[in-house]
Amino acid sequence: MANTLNEVITAAYYLFSNYHANPPLNICQCNSCIPLDEQHNFLAIPLRELPPEWLQSYLSSVPLNDEYSYIQEVKHFLPRILELLAQKKELGVLTETTLSKLALNHNDCWNPDEQKLIRQFAHAFTSSLFTEEAWQTTYRSHIANYLLMFHWAGLRITDELTARWNAYAHTLPALSDFIDIYQHINWEYNRVSWKKLLHLPDYCPQRDEFIAHMDNWFNQKNTRRIFHTALEEALLHNREPSEETALWESVYDWLEYE
Repeated sequence: MANTLNEVITAAYYLFSNYHANPPLNICQCNSCIPLDEQHNFLAIPLRELPPEWLQSYLSSVPLNDEYSYIQEVKHFLPRILELLAQKKELGVLTETTLSKLALNHNDCWNPDEQKLIRQFAHAFTSSLFTEEAWQTTYRSHIANYLLMFHWAGLRITDELTARWNAYAHTLPALSDFIDIYQHINWEYNRVSWKKLLHLPDYCPQRDEFIAHMDNWFNQKNTRRIFHTALEEALLHNREPSEETALWESVYDWLEYE
């Protein structure tokens, strides 16, 4: 079973090796997408060397109406897409919608082994968001952005990924992003304004379901106990950013009485 990001990516290159992409691709050929002449240049690049800007253009292009054919084509590029995501490369205008066209919940387009591997990637990738290296990254997307990215992709594993967030509550990325959620609480209604924190338009698939899962996680006594303990430990050892000490202490006090 693949566990680490590198193991999942290696497995992806093997699992999806029988899928191919040939011109014309199953996408719009207008100048705003990838015209046919540019498609030839795109496909001439070895898969493992495809730069992120090419894949961003491909993922941003409008698919043709045949969803099945489009997704089988995407599978050719998927190992490289996962590899670049693991390197924290930006492949979409918005983090949340990067994988929005995968439709992983459509069982007629994906077999169980493929779905299982993407779930493994989601878990390994989420774990990688809590490392010291991730904390030191100049530009770091909110952890909830990535949870929503997997939801947009068709994975219904938000509860599993928030449980992983709890498991890493002692890390600075986990604490910082939890505190950022606190800052998005609408105190009039005593609930998080997820639509202000994340890209959740009306056309987001099963949007209310995602929000319900996030609300349930954030409001659980167990979650708050875990983060209260983690915050106490961080503050005792002065691990918080110095300019945010007052904020972190405020959240600690709030959790103390919740």
